[in-house]
Amino acid sequence: MLLLVITLPFLLIRLSEVPATWFDEGINLTAARTLAETGVYGLRSAEGLRPADPAIQSGPPLIVLLAALHPVIGPNIMAARLLVVLFGLLTLVVLYLLAYRMYGLPSAYLSIWILLILPGENTGSFIMQSRQFLGEIPAAMFLLLAMLLLLNDELSLKHNILIGLCLGIASALKSQVLVLVLVTLVVRALYAAGQERETLKRWVVILAVMFAVYGLDMGWRALMAGPMLDDNSAVLREGIAIHIFPFRALTNLRDRQVLFRLALVILAVGGTLALYRTYPAFIPKQHGQRRVERFLMVLISVWIVWYALASIGWIRYAFICLVLCTLLLGRLGGWFWQQTPWLNSRLRYLLLTFFGAALMFIGEGSLLANSQGRDFYQVMDYVERNIPADAPILTWEWPAVYQTNHQYLLPETRVTNAITAPSFMRDRYEYDPAIFDPLPHCPRYLLYGSFSVDRIVLGEAVKEINLVPIYSVGPYELYEIPLESLREQAPEC
Repeated sequence: MLLLVITLPFLLIRLSEVPATWFDEGINLTAARTLAETGVYGLRSAEGLRPADPAIQSGPPLIVLLAALHPVIGPNIMAARLLVVLFGLLTLVVLYLLAYRMYGLPSAYLSIWILLILPGENTGSFIMQSRQFLGEIPAAMFLLLAMLLLLNDELSLKHNILIGLCLGIASALKSQVLVLVLVTLVVRALYAAGQERETLKRWVVILAVMFAVYGLDMGWRALMAGPMLDDNSAVLREGIAIHIFPFRALTNLRDRQVLFRLALVILAVGGTLALYRTYPAFIPKQHGQRRVERFLMVLISVWIVWYALASIGWIRYAFICLVLCTLLLGRLGGWFWQQTPWLNSRLRYLLLTFFGAALMFIGEGSLLANSQGRDFYQVMDYVERNIPADAPILTWEWPAVYQTNHQYLLPETRVTNAITAPSFMRDRYEYDPAIFDPLPHCPRYLLYGSFSVDRIVLGEAVKEINLVPIYSVGPYELYEIPLESLREQAPEC
């Protein structure tokens, strides 16, 4: 309870402003509003709906939840983030219960503190992830819940179905989870094939339920996509090649953030194995504990190999892996705790709590003081007060689409792929400015925002037009597009 009390201020102070809402979060928010107002799972833009757009980062379980609340709360970033704060608190509770049942009180307490103080940027730390409408936190919670169920020594059919259900929901929330959990489950099933038949049957049931849940998710997306399914699939394949499997090992292994996370997993898995080899008496006695520990070691090992060698290496892609990793790091810390019985136990808990809270303040304090979120609300307030609701605004600021009722023209997801690929893999891709032409839709205003490459894509589209600046704050810049200049480039306007 004390941990939750200490954590709450870090989760709630300036929640609507910090971190500043950004591209991926804005897409998730817009998807929820679009579903609530149109019944279509997709994105809306001035030129029409984009059903089941593959840019939506977090799956239907989270999007549908916010959409169901939309008639009550309206477009409310604070309320949307509160949903994820709740998932964050539940994640801490499930992590604590799992670590406590596996390794005891000291390890459970240490696991929580390790998770809370692990450094990271806006999408790399637990506190900042819990303050954004993204799918990582709820996906991590369902993965931990699956392992908590897997911890039972005797697993009935009901247990296996519930485990598969949790893994399926986690996969629907974050598509990376499907690939990595699938590899882990296949490894465990193959290993079980050489053991008793009942063990193999259990993993087959779990796999079947997980696939059934994910199949429902994909089927619903396909139904929503309708005639756009083929185009969406092509864009999705491009996105997977760019973000999920670009195979940038040489680049990633020169990144300090990647190396830090790789070192943590090596310490967690290697340290645990070394501990058991040196002190066999510390090997868990219960069958359920050993089952979860083996599953956990395989999963985080597969995850970090993919992250470091195959993925684009974004810090956010390793977040769930680190959440799971804290279980083993807490295990090692708990062992060290047992080697120092000379220090009063209550005093140790008090010191750990004090230093943990201090490290959280040092790590997150400057982020909580960031002003960019306030800048976003200021520019949105200006738009609502001064821009006609039917005047198309050219932008790449997806949170604006959620926040106001104005008409926004935004680049399609294929443009996102086209600009992301050369940004990270210049040797393989080159951006083609001709891929995006918004002028036939007659934009009257241009809004630059937090997505820095918008200056390249949007600027290229209107470079021949004389822009008139009318408002700016922080990174946000609003321009009017003179109608005469626009008609010179697009006579139909």
